[in-house]
Amino acid sequence: MEPTAKRRKYISKNMSLVKRAVNELHSPERRRFSRRKTIIKSLQDLFQIDLVEMIPYAKENDIFKYIFVCINTFSKYVWAIPLKTKTQIFSVIAPELVRVSSWKKSETGLRILLPKTDVIPKTVLLDQVCQVK
Repeated sequence: MEPTAKRRKYISKNMSLVKRAVNELHSPERRRFSRRKTIIKSLQDLFQIDLVEMIPYAKENDIFKYIFVCINTFSKYVWAIPLKTKTQIFSVIAPELVRVSSWKKSETGLRILLPKTDVIPKTVLLDQVCQVK
């Protein structure tokens, strides 16, 4: 190698180091925020459910306007079921879980009817607003 070629490599390596240093100095600060602590004792202890609105994309999604999402927080297993109307949620999840007022635990309540499963969770967390026990 010629001395000029070696010098070019050295300069290019130094330039990349300089660029990395500049990017590191000007990168946004990592913000550590407090997270909600969840204590899960068994597989069917806590489920998180939510309904995602996809109305602007209904034409591309075969008229599916909503996505029902259910997360098993112990195993991190996720179900995502497309729905055409909000009333179809009653075919996916029991009506006892959909209403918001006066949650009471009973044998018939708290039964999520998901495809290929028959799960009775002890606690259901809805959109981090209300908690069902």
